[in-house]
Parts: sequence; structure tokens; C-alpha cells
Amino acid sequence: MATPDTAVRDYLNTNVAALTTGANLFAGKARPADAYVPKEAVFCLDSGSPPAEILAGPSNPELAPKRVRLTVRSGSGDFEGGQTLARSVVSALHGASITGYVRLSASCAGPLYVRQNEDNTHEWLIVVTLLIME
Repeated sequence: MATPDTAVRDYLNTNVAALTTGANLFAGKARPADAYVPKEAVFCLDSGSPPAEILAGPSNPELAPKRVRLTVRSGSGDFEGGQTLARSVVSALHGASITGYVRLSASCAGPLYVRQNEDNTHEWLIVVTLLIME
């Protein structure tokens, strides 16, 4: 099964037309723009997990949450375009079904605006929790 960050990245690659893995959609921490990473991009980082929750039942399965932090970065000076991209990511993830995971939920109803960077790009944060039975 794919790690949580690559599972979310692969889901977005298939379900958000503006995103392509390796072009403007990446697993891992946000990286500065360069010849290989555009300013407008989405980064999916496995951000750790809280302890599993033991469920009642004969085999006592554990419901383990896995968290992924998404950073959405706009093009230079393009607040509206970045915000639209961030909202399309949240919309795609709402009610998503990812193979191997029981449920997926975002920590908020919409993307959280974080800041304007020195290069005039803007960033939004989306935190996703995926649940898996262990």
C-alpha cells in the first residue's frame, strides 16, 4: 500500500485537472521554486500520526490515523489563482475514497491561508487525516 503522502498525491493527480505528479504536484516538504519545481505547486508531506485507537471487537483491530499536510503555493502575484487551486484540492478530497484507507477527512472546511512569501507567492495549508485499520 502507498504511504499516506503518496496516496494523497496520486489521488490528486487523478482528480484535479490542474495537477500533474512531478510537474507541479509532489510528495514531500515544500521546496523552493527552481528549474524543476514551479512556483505554483502542491506538496504532500506525511506529517506523523497520533496513537492508534483500539476498537471493541473480537480481534480488537486498531484504527490508525495518518496525517498529511498539504502546502498549496500560488504563482508569483497570483493570489486568486492559488486560492482557486487550494479550493479545488479541498473539493477533490471532500468525500474521497482512497484504496487501502477506511476514511479521509480534512481538518477544516476550506484551505487555510498561511502567508505571502518574499517572491510574491502565496501559501495555503490543508491537513488531511486518513484512517487505516491495522
